[in-house]
Amino acid sequence: MRSVGVRVGFAVVAIVAAALSLAACGGGGSSSDSSSASSSGGGGSSGGAVKKSMIAFTPTTENNYVALWTKTVKEILEKEGWSVKFYQNNFEQSEEDQQVQQVLATGEEPGAFVYWPSDNEAGIASARRLAAVAPVIQTNNAVLPEAEEYISAFAGVHDLADGVATGELALKMREAFEKKGMKMHGKGGNAIIVTYGGGYQAGIDRVKGIEEATKSEPFNVIETVETGFTTEESYKSVAQVLPKLKSKGIDFVLAVSEFPALGAIEALKEAGYKPGENVGVVTGNCQTNFDHLVSGEEFGTILQSPILEGKMVANTLINFLENGEKTQGAGSEVTLPATPGSEPPFPATPAYANYFPLPPLEGGGTPKENEAMLAKTKLWGQSPEELCPK
Repeated sequence: MRSVGVRVGFAVVAIVAAALSLAACGGGGSSSDSSSASSSGGGGSSGGAVKKSMIAFTPTTENNYVALWTKTVKEILEKEGWSVKFYQNNFEQSEEDQQVQQVLATGEEPGAFVYWPSDNEAGIASARRLAAVAPVIQTNNAVLPEAEEYISAFAGVHDLADGVATGELALKMREAFEKKGMKMHGKGGNAIIVTYGGGYQAGIDRVKGIEEATKSEPFNVIETVETGFTTEESYKSVAQVLPKLKSKGIDFVLAVSEFPALGAIEALKEAGYKPGENVGVVTGNCQTNFDHLVSGEEFGTILQSPILEGKMVANTLINFLENGEKTQGAGSEVTLPATPGSEPPFPATPAYANYFPLPPLEGGGTPKENEAMLAKTKLWGQSPEELCPK
């Protein structure tokens, strides 16, 4: 089985594709394709021949992370001769469900579907419909137990592990601030958790991971803020709660992802706080740049690269179909190593759950020291700036 890789540059390149028009298309949704996929015969592998066509349902590529993920998956599969189509939603499961129904109504049967649900629980019905036509590879949001019978395999980020790593960074942050003389407002430090709302499983699992990592030395969580998927939404959500929390005192912000963290930082600064000085911030992944990590406004982040997730998805899909639609078995898991050098091989027989590594990036020094930390960090032969480009 092959391990296929691409290198993605700093620019986010739009998917150049012909639009597929659907009747009664949901408002705000979009689709793109690289070529016309055959609709004859059933999905998946037939008689040993791999049907090289994929249809993906994902959030919008207006989100930088999704754009880089999509670009990576598209380049790898097209390099191998696959036809690919992407249907995008604005992180709305109802919109995604409508797109699934419209695509299935055309009678098209790809080799496989890639499914990125916006709401795991509400999206089970769509997973069931897709699985009746072709194998389904779920990504980004973990498969719920009640959906396992419809999902052939998972490939992507291990959100619980990401949350654990974020929690461990938070403990290091608290220790560093104590050494600098911080007098915390509550036992363990008063903390705000900023996460995604709307049933988004990644946020749910990351908060669980943070709580698991810090349960022996917990923070005093005084507010959990649920927000959307942009810096602007996070800024508004956090700014709304800061006035009522002022009397309690805020020591730390634990954000599940970069955009929630960036919005929180802006809201804190506007309210007179000094992130990195009198309030500490950690975040669950990089998405756009490392400016706040270098400046010290963020203490640390997790090197969760959309490029590595895209590679994980594309290679898992290829190897799953080339291996006769077999995995290593129900409940099997594999996490590829965080090698600094070359990209490790992808499993010829995928596990049921296939994860890429999530190494932490700990700052906490001067801007020069933080820059040096980034400069010496490599993952799969690439720098953090290459893996999370602007």
